[in-house]
Amino acid sequence: MNFHNSPLISVIMPVFNADLFLHESIESILSQTYPNLELIIINDGSSDNSESIIRKYNDHRIKYYAFSNNKGLTEALNFGIKMSKGDFIARADADDILYKNRLELQVKYLQEHKEISLVGSQMIEISPSEKIWGAYFNHKDILTKMFFDSPIWHPTAFFRKEILINNKLEYNSNYGSEDYKLWFELSKIVKMANLSQILLRYRINPNSLTGNKTQIRNLDNLRIEVLQYYFNEIELTDTEIKYYTILMSYEERLINNSDLTLIKKLVIKLKNHAKKNIKINNELYNILINEKLYKCHYSNYKTNFFSNSFIIRLYYLISFLFKTTNLSKSNIFNFKIECYRLLFPNK
Repeated sequence: MNFHNSPLISVIMPVFNADLFLHESIESILSQTYPNLELIIINDGSSDNSESIIRKYNDHRIKYYAFSNNKGLTEALNFGIKMSKGDFIARADADDILYKNRLELQVKYLQEHKEISLVGSQMIEISPSEKIWGAYFNHKDILTKMFFDSPIWHPTAFFRKEILINNKLEYNSNYGSEDYKLWFELSKIVKMANLSQILLRYRINPNSLTGNKTQIRNLDNLRIEVLQYYFNEIELTDTEIKYYTILMSYEERLINNSDLTLIKKLVIKLKNHAKKNIKINNELYNILINEKLYKCHYSNYKTNFFSNSFIIRLYYLISFLFKTTNLSKSNIFNFKIECYRLLFPNK
């Protein structure tokens, strides 16, 4: 790539008590193959050694700001964007590692695809399993994924700053996922994409895996908002909205036979609306909604074999045999789902 007259990229990095991995993360940004960048670091009221690590750098590309107290990720991101001077905004977390060519590939993609304003990528987990966090690549598939979750991994996000400025958009803390909400608002006016390359090493933050009841409720409301915007002709009763929330939830819930019957009827209704919507990938939507329905089938299935105590003991045994240590509620739940699929493939 010819870097002559290359546009400035503003990398926004909020920092809160991240001294363990901060140096490695900053180094991965400063050593990018793309030269014309500024790194905007917002110290969000850290009480550890984060500030001393940052101040050791004498690099004109670093712009450092410090909050006197913790204001939260959303406010730090909006402040960073406000202070940025770049044409493009790149997200970076204080404990992740950017591949050396990430910025170069993403800016090149947006320069070659003027119709796209937001681009992400796949990423790989920093863990013994090195799990790959995949993504959907084209806009139609990304819109389809939007019904279920955020379709762009936030730490890989790269977008045109002017899109936010011209449409008066910013991150919103009143939702369970500030990035999911912003991507949804952007999806109404621009096209999005994900690169097939893995461009980030992602570190799991335990604090980001769970939310309080308000955050979960706000996330449920956001999914309903997405549904009603893109299926604008759909009419849902209060009961259907309740069952839609259950259907889309990642939490394991008890579902009786009557609940399951009503959820099945709702899924048929959703599929009919998806079939008429030319903006999304109908085949992909059916696959994703069927996965949700599968989990409801499982939750409805009640036998002693699937008691939590038995499955947990079995999972521990398998984890020991394969020398894995990544036991979590989500792993247990997904393991039970796979057992159910094997035993009852026709369900």
